[in-house]
Amino acid sequence: MIISKLAGREILTILFGQNTPSEQISSWIMAAGSVLLWPSFGIRMTAAGYYNSQVVLNILANLSLLAACYWLVARQGC
Repeated sequence: MIISKLAGREILTILFGQNTPSEQISSWIMAAGSVLLWPSFGIRMTAAGYYNSQVVLNILANLSLLAACYWLVARQGC
């Protein structure tokens, strides 16, 4: 997130040339990616034997994804 915020424009220009999306879009994509990584902790929890808490973790991850999609689609008008 920090690298995306500080050097996002330069990185996007190197990767895609002058026709780059805005820096805010790349920051939102990074934020969404970090939210989507939360369920990956379930692998470690399975190894540790914590099965019931994974249900709560997945429900929270899906609810946060649903809320973010609803908010972003309504805001962007897509």
